[in-house]
Amino acid sequence: MLEELKKKSFRKVLPLTVILLLACGGLLFLTDFGIFKLIGGPKVLDELPADQINGKYVSYTVDLLYDSYAYTTETSDSHPQETTISSEYVIPVGYENGFFMGMFARKPLMNDLDDLLESSLSYLNGEIETPGAYYEVTGTIMPIDKETLPYFYEAVGYDEGDAEYQAMFQPYYLKVGFLGGCDYTATIVITVISALCLLLGLYMPIRALAGGYQGDVKNFCKVNGEGEQNRLESWYQSAPNINGLRIDDKWIMYNKGPNTRLLRTPAIAWVYQNVTTHRTNGIKTGTSYKLILCTNESTKKIEIPMDSQDNALELLNYIGDHFPNIIMGYSKEREDRFKKNPAGFATAELAIIANEMNTPV
Repeated sequence: MLEELKKKSFRKVLPLTVILLLACGGLLFLTDFGIFKLIGGPKVLDELPADQINGKYVSYTVDLLYDSYAYTTETSDSHPQETTISSEYVIPVGYENGFFMGMFARKPLMNDLDDLLESSLSYLNGEIETPGAYYEVTGTIMPIDKETLPYFYEAVGYDEGDAEYQAMFQPYYLKVGFLGGCDYTATIVITVISALCLLLGLYMPIRALAGGYQGDVKNFCKVNGEGEQNRLESWYQSAPNINGLRIDDKWIMYNKGPNTRLLRTPAIAWVYQNVTTHRTNGIKTGTSYKLILCTNESTKKIEIPMDSQDNALELLNYIGDHFPNIIMGYSKEREDRFKKNPAGFATAELAIIANEMNTPV
């Protein structure tokens, strides 16, 4: 019995497990697996050959800038005036067989780099002995956007140079503060979500195979001993199975999602069908059906989703035919009486029904 119930639970959680694992991989792919770049640590950009820089997470000391070739601005309703939020610069890389490439930076580093650019130009013009300031940055090397690449080439006079000159300029930029395809904060947040998807995606099938969704059955067997467990095993094999719900005069067993629920049939006081019509923008999009079980132990209701109205009605008819002490059908008056006294509800309702049947018309 337990092995069969475990397999049912496993099949129930399998679709969501697949979705979660795909989501995990998709989210990591979205960040270009940036978390693994962080774990591996940055490479030193000045030590990398030009043909090996693409996609690398690197560290770089910014102590000289040759030019600025692009910037990004934004406006908003509250600030209609354009505000520069990022800039792109031309940087030198390497000491032997060096080359040039771009660098993308946002505020507040952008403000410091603008000052460094000004002093760098003065240094290159021989006006000062050193640019002075320097900044240690990390980020990921990515191809320069197609929109700004022409400005990069224009800034360095790419089209005016020969093949040897053009080979010195690589169409990549260092995106400062980026781990793969996203910035540092976004990468960490997305990675945490991805990790949660992975953990939940692994937890559910492992729990299913371990019988974690059969808590009701396990607790019953633990409390009542091996003899009662054997009787429950025999009952499971012989009890009528009506659209996924096993029921006789002793127990009711059903699945809600991956969970297996076990109830004592004598505890069931009231059963009725709940029909919900779903609408989006006033347009009907579907209908769902539930069987509502109410016990004499509390006012809490047990909802059992049904695949169709036919299945729900078949189960209601079966219960009505075989269990005359269970009250069938909903009314607002019954709802009020049940809330006041669930323990005596069934007895009181049977008395009302009997009295109505004996009352002359």
